[in-house]
Amino acid sequence: MIKNVLYARRTARITGQVGLAGIVGKEERDTIKQNGHNLVRVDNGKESMALNVQQVAKEFALSEETLAKESLRAFLLEQLRALDAERHARCAKFGVATLEEMDQLLQQGTVSEEEMLEDFQQVDYLTARVGRVKRMLAEL
Repeated sequence: MIKNVLYARRTARITGQVGLAGIVGKEERDTIKQNGHNLVRVDNGKESMALNVQQVAKEFALSEETLAKESLRAFLLEQLRALDAERHARCAKFGVATLEEMDQLLQQGTVSEEEMLEDFQQVDYLTARVGRVKRMLAEL
């Protein structure tokens, strides 16, 4: 049984047509799929309502549109924090804070390209993703 649908969604992995599948509890696996605006829990082939967007919006006196917008904002902020944390961790390996500082280390010959290549590429990618997420947030 799903004890916390938000936990199930957070720990879920995307699986093609099925929807979201997550491990809940010790060995129990529940499947969550989207049915319109609702998330439906499938347990042993039987569907039961896990979460209803309209009910949540009503409970908090929000429109469904506002709830969707705030949910997107929260999701994007969580992604931004995760991307930024990984970017900073990779930079910290070399005692720098930005991609530009990593580039300076390479140009100065302080670190060889072989030592830094994978991290440099990842920091470059993460920097681009952070920028994209920030633009998405600005569009909300």
